[in-house]
Amino acid sequence: MRQAVIFIDSDCVLCEKISHWIARVDKENKILLSNLGGITHSQYSTTSPEKEYVQMMYNGKWFKGPEVFFKLLDIIGFPYKLLKIFNLLPGPVLWFIYSHIARRRYVIFGRKQTCVLQNPKLKEKFLP
Repeated sequence: MRQAVIFIDSDCVLCEKISHWIARVDKENKILLSNLGGITHSQYSTTSPEKEYVQMMYNGKWFKGPEVFFKLLDIIGFPYKLLKIFNLLPGPVLWFIYSHIARRRYVIFGRKQTCVLQNPKLKEKFLP
């Protein structure tokens, strides 16, 4: 698969906002989206989905947590690739920050009540 597939928590408002951002900046349609635990995830993954960790499959490799963010920046390219400066932080610090936000995402950002696929631009990026 030449495109990246990002697996997100379908209930998370933060994930929805990230999905909208991806749809806006991914001009070359390199990135597709799917739900963690959805049909596409179960077809490609040998592990059960962890709702607290966004996952990405790209060129046969799996990425998880903050690794997804940095790989996403590589795929989207300039000027967003400049945000990779944060990759200079030590891995444990990145994972601490990511885990802290991921565990509290519903409290911080809320839970969504409507389907993200109501947006036509996103509908074409979503796999089952």
